Amino acid sequence: MPVRYAVYLFTTLAVIPAVPLEAGTAYVAVCCNANSTVSVIGTAKNTVAGSFTAGPGSNAVALPSPGVAWVANSSNNTISIINLASGAVEKTIQLKLQPWLIASNPDSNRVYVVTGNFTGSLSHFSSTLLEYNAKTFGLIGGAAIPNDGLVNPGLAISADNSTIYATFDSQSIIVFHAASGTVSSVWKTRRALSSSPAIGTLTLSPDGATLYTAGQALTAIDTESGSVLGSVTPPGPPNTYSFSGSAVTSDGSVLYAAYFGQFQTGGFVASINTEDFTVTGSTPVGSSPEEPVLSKDGSTLYVPDTLNSLVYVMSTAGLTIEKSIAVAGQIAAVTLNASGTELYVPNSSTASVLAVDTSSFAVTASIGVSGTGDLTVGLFGTTPPSATASGEAIFTGGIQPNVVTEIDGNTNKVVRQFSDNAGSESESGLNAATLLVTPNGKQVYLGVNNFVEEVPVIETATGTVSGVKCPDSCAIFEMVALPDSSRVYLSGIKPIGDDGSQAIFWEVDTATLTVVARVSLATVSAVAASPSGSFLYVGTASGIDVLNTSQNTVTGVVPVNGAAAIAFSPDGSTAYAAAGSELYVIYTSTGTVTASVGIGSITPIGIAVSPDGSQAWVTPANSTSVVIVNTISLTVNTVDFGVTVAGVAF
Repeated sequence: MPVRYAVYLFTTLAVIPAVPLEAGTAYVAVCCNANSTVSVIGTAKNTVAGSFTAGPGSNAVALPSPGVAWVANSSNNTISIINLASGAVEKTIQLKLQPWLIASNPDSNRVYVVTGNFTGSLSHFSSTLLEYNAKTFGLIGGAAIPNDGLVNPGLAISADNSTIYATFDSQSIIVFHAASGTVSSVWKTRRALSSSPAIGTLTLSPDGATLYTAGQALTAIDTESGSVLGSVTPPGPPNTYSFSGSAVTSDGSVLYAAYFGQFQTGGFVASINTEDFTVTGSTPVGSSPEEPVLSKDGSTLYVPDTLNSLVYVMSTAGLTIEKSIAVAGQIAAVTLNASGTELYVPNSSTASVLAVDTSSFAVTASIGVSGTGDLTVGLFGTTPPSATASGEAIFTGGIQPNVVTEIDGNTNKVVRQFSDNAGSESESGLNAATLLVTPNGKQVYLGVNNFVEEVPVIETATGTVSGVKCPDSCAIFEMVALPDSSRVYLSGIKPIGDDGSQAIFWEVDTATLTVVARVSLATVSAVAASPSGSFLYVGTASGIDVLNTSQNTVTGVVPVNGAAAIAFSPDGSTAYAAAGSELYVIYTSTGTVTASVGIGSITPIGIAVSPDGSQAWVTPANSTSVVIVNTISLTVNTVDFGVTVAGVAF
């Protein structure tokens, strides 16, 4: 059954329709073709010193010469070449396959890129190593790379630029010679176990004599003979953890290797003696640490955590974490500049929330949140936003990481992120299909589109995750809270037999997180709570049921069939229901339809009404636009934001 997305607005403001209040802010969740941000961290103070934008889904950065950055963008198969002085994209190179890693030695005339398509299955698909001229931007050559379908790329270049080592799946490593443009060897090792891409699985010793490969074991290969010198497995139970990448000291004596559980069950960084391949120390670090980067003086490790959107700063003396630096969105591979003064951190997330002025429809801020949609592997866009009654806090979720983001409605900045630790499994982690913050802002309920035993609930004061136990296992698609936050209604399905399902509609006590009533209703398409809290509008195929919340009984039916989205005006006198190509205006005291307005041939998935009641924002499915209806004149304005819209909140 498809997930139905709805956006709910709760407010205590009175409405004076003929005299609109001053312009407000609409928060529009968007995904997946917006440009990514590359954050620049100054290593002197270990703070974000600046940023620039590249293409969507940026994974890695190469710095072939001062003032120029090459950024690999996996979401649209491009390379962005950036002028660092101006931040402008000077050239975009279109590729046939997704670029995952890009690297270049400082002051080199060559840039190398590992490309390949992420299929999410153990099938063999094309992957390539591409070689570019860093001055002319021209493609020089390249070679095929074996690819088992899963992404664990690695790329290492010898100091004299003569030999390049590349892998797509961390299982087969090619040895590419720049002078001849040919591959001399393909070495085999043990691939990584990770359920999401480990990016940066190859590390070359400073003298070029040893290549270290990260996977189920960290393996040392003699680069002259191709023979294995030794290997070490991650500490912990066998077949539980996997190395994601490593950094080596300037004298080659110590490796610092990141590793984490197969399903992001906790990350670590280990120190390894390269002489005898023994682990000499280990420290817990985040959830999913990627390849670490070592400072020029060897005193500091920078460890990107792809799920937590943090760069951990660690002292190599004792492997202690000194601080963490927050960046927007998922991190793949980070790059240190030649002088060691700046660290470039690409944000592979393209999910964001746009703050939009409701009078001019101008975007006043773009707020990065975690998660990137990828239709090829069944991952979709940003979770539609949900706002508190005051509108001062907006909550949304990304897709790849299991993170819920809180945005401050006054500053338009991310103030907190919560791990939901539940939801639907995907190739890249866990995610919630939809969410609802209670009007008082104390709880966030997470809808899930697969059957679970418990509906996750985040307590925002503490960040702890509890849940509502399903009387039967359940999947939740629609949620609504009463304005006083005392009750939340959950709509979805429960399994019947081996393959069947039955519609459910449950009332939950928010104080005890227990189901206190089961309401017998047909399949629900949309639901909204009146500002008084005395009744709900519940969309069904045959009409909109008016549900009395004190008795949980249907007291009437509004003649609008198949309403896909419903919202009330702030004073509750009017409701708006989107069904097909029409927005219906309902006078709630009598339950009669007083007007309708055409909103075009769209599939509506949500409605949000502005705090002054003068606008109804209708979100279409799979669209870059929002349909905005003036509720006084019933005129329609369609605003195209250029990125796929998931929902709106105020």
